[in-house]
Amino acid sequence: MSKKTKITLTLSVIALALGVGAQFYTNYKIDQVLQNFPYHLRDQWTLNVTQTHKNFFNRELVFSVENADADKTDIINTKLTALPFAVTAESALPPDFVRELNITIDKNIINSKFSVIGDYLQSGISSQFRDLTNKSQVLEIDLNFASKTQFMEIKGNLSGFNYDANSKINGIKTNLTLVPIGNRQYDLAELELSLNNADIYLLDGENTNIQLNNVQYAVNKSVSADTYNLSAYVSGEKIALSGKNNREDKTQLDGLQITAVQNGIPNNVLFGNLFNELHKENADYTKLINLLSDLLFSNQTSEAKITLAGFTSPKNRQNFVSFKNADLTYKGNYADKQRAETNLAFGLGALEMNLPNDEKIALNGLRFEQQATDSNLTARLNWLKQALGLLKNANQPENFTANKDNKAFLDSLNEFSRTFNEKNRAKLTLKSLELPNRIDLKGIGADYSEMPSGENQYTVNFTTQIERYRNEADAIEVNDIKLDLPLIVERFDSVLPLYLCSNQLFALNCLHNLSEKTLNELIDTPLRELGLSVKQAKLSADVNSIPNTDKTPISAELNLDVPPIKNNRASQEALIEERMESILSDFTLTIPKTLLTDDKQIKAKLIDENPFWKALAHQLKQKDKLNPYFVETDDSYKLHWENTADGVLINGKPPVQIEPEEEIPEWQFNDEESDEPNQPTEPAIESAQPNETAQ
Repeated sequence: MSKKTKITLTLSVIALALGVGAQFYTNYKIDQVLQNFPYHLRDQWTLNVTQTHKNFFNRELVFSVENADADKTDIINTKLTALPFAVTAESALPPDFVRELNITIDKNIINSKFSVIGDYLQSGISSQFRDLTNKSQVLEIDLNFASKTQFMEIKGNLSGFNYDANSKINGIKTNLTLVPIGNRQYDLAELELSLNNADIYLLDGENTNIQLNNVQYAVNKSVSADTYNLSAYVSGEKIALSGKNNREDKTQLDGLQITAVQNGIPNNVLFGNLFNELHKENADYTKLINLLSDLLFSNQTSEAKITLAGFTSPKNRQNFVSFKNADLTYKGNYADKQRAETNLAFGLGALEMNLPNDEKIALNGLRFEQQATDSNLTARLNWLKQALGLLKNANQPENFTANKDNKAFLDSLNEFSRTFNEKNRAKLTLKSLELPNRIDLKGIGADYSEMPSGENQYTVNFTTQIERYRNEADAIEVNDIKLDLPLIVERFDSVLPLYLCSNQLFALNCLHNLSEKTLNELIDTPLRELGLSVKQAKLSADVNSIPNTDKTPISAELNLDVPPIKNNRASQEALIEERMESILSDFTLTIPKTLLTDDKQIKAKLIDENPFWKALAHQLKQKDKLNPYFVETDDSYKLHWENTADGVLINGKPPVQIEPEEEIPEWQFNDEESDEPNQPTEPAIESAQPNETAQ
C-alpha cells in the first residue's frame, strides 16, 4: 500500500470517527432538548412533544398544545434528520388539526434549522390556504430561539380571512417575545398586533355591522421574583357601527386610544385565570367578580386612560349626538389598601345634541376632576365580595332576615366608621353650555371638598361660579353668580353605618348580618347624634334684563345649626319632629329696588309684556303693595327669616303679626294679576283671609 493511500485511508477513518462521534453528539443534544419538554406558558398553556419513531438518523415527533383544563390538540408533525453538528426538519400540520381549523390547505411549508454548536433554532411556516369563502390566503410564521438567553421571538403575518360574503378581516401582523421565568416556564414579555381593516357582521349580518380601520394592540410585561408590571395599548383609527338596513346610518368613533399600566402585580394574579373561568360551561360568577377585583386592585399602582378624537351618531336620527376630544383618566395607588388613593379626570372638548323641534344642547370645554385619599379599600372589597357571594341565594328571603347580629360583621362596620379618615375633592369647569329655549351659560366652575377637621368632625365646602347666565325667552341675564356653602358635620361617624348599608353594593351584607333591631338603630343613631352647621353661606349675582340696563346686585346669606338631640327613647317619627323643631337658622335676602326699574323704562315694558318679569314683579309687589315677607329700605327690599329657640321670626316679627297687618288679598305667587274689574275668582284658587271668611 502506497504512502499516499495510507494517508488517505487514515484521514478517512479519522473523518468517519469524527462523523460518527458528531452524529452521536448531535443525537445526544437532541435528546437533551427533548428532555426539556414540556414547556409552560404561565400555567395557562403547555407545549408537549411526543417521539413516535426514532433511529440513528431520523426521529418523528408530534408537538401538541394543552390548556389549563387539560384539553390537548396536536398542532405539528415533524420528521427530524440528524446530521453531524446539524439537524434538519420536515414538518406538516396533522390532518385532524386541519379538519378542526375547517380550512383547505393548498400548500404548507415548514422549514427548521437547529445548530448544536451555534445554539440557535429557527423555524418558518408558510401556508397557502383557502378561507371559508374559498379565497386564497397566506399565513407566514417565523420563530427564533436563542439558547443563551432562552428568549423566544415569534412573528406572524396573515393576509386576511373571509368568514362569509360579508364578514372579513385583512392584514393581520403579530410580533411576540417569550422570556423564561423558571425551569421550563415562559411568560409573555412583549406582544404587538395590528389589523389593517375588518368588516364584521354579527348574527349572520341580520343585526349589527362593525367596521375597523388600522387597529393596533400592544402589551409589555416585566417580571420579577414576586410581582410583575404590565402595560397595554389599544388604538383604532376608525370604528363604525351600523344596522342592517342602512350602511350609511352609522355610529362612528375616530381616533380611539386606550392605555393601561399596572405595577407590582402579584405573580399569581393572571388574566388567564379570568379567561379560563369565562369559558367554562357553568361559570361561577362570584369567582369571576373576585378574579376581576384582583386584576383591578391587586397591584401597587395603576393608571388607565381613554381618549377619543371624535364620536358621531347616525345623522338622520332626531337625537343626533356628536362630540370631540374626549378623555377619561383613572389613577390608583393601592400600596396601602387601607389608605388607598384614587384620581379620576374627564374632559370633553365639545358636544352637540339635536333634540326635537330643532332644539339642541351644545357644550364646550368640559373638565371634571375627582380625588379621594386615605380610603379603606380593604374593607370595601371584603364587603363587596361577601355581597356577591350572597347573590347566589338572592331568591331565598330567609337568607336576608338575620335573627341576631353577626358580631364580626358589626365590629368591622363600627371599626370602619371609627377609623374613617377619607378626604375627597372634586372640581368641575365648563366654558359654555347652550340649552333649549335660547338659554346659555358661560364660565361655569364648581369645587367640592370634604375632609376631617377634628375628632368625629368633617368640614364640607362647596363653591360655584357662573360667569353669565342668559335666557332670551325670559329676557334675563345674570352675571357673576357666586355661591359659597361651608358645612361642618359633627359626629360624622354616626351616619357612616347607615350610609354603607344604604349603598346597593353592601345592602345585602347588612340584611344578612344584622338584626332588625340593629338596622333600626342605624337610622336612629344619626337622627339623634348627627350635628350640622352652616356658617355664612353666601350667594350673590348681578341681575340684568335683555335688552341690558343696569346690573342689579342681589345677595343672600344663610347661617344654620342643626344640633344633636338627647332623646334616646323616642320613635323615629318623634326624633324627626324633634329634629325639625331644633333647627336654628338665619336667612337674609337683599334685592335692590333697581331690579324692577330703570331710567329707560325697559323693565317697565318687560313687566307689562314678558310673563317671567311679570311674575317676578308680582313676587315683590301686587297693586302697589309690597310682599308682606319683605321690608322696604331706602334702596332695597329685604327678607330676614329666623328660626330661633322661641319660634320663627320674619323681619323681627312672628308670622301671625304679618299678614293680618297687611290688608291685602292672599298673595298670588303663580297667577298673573288681572286689571279687569269684577273679575270672577276661580274656585280652585279661592281662599280668603280669615277676616274675609267671617264676613
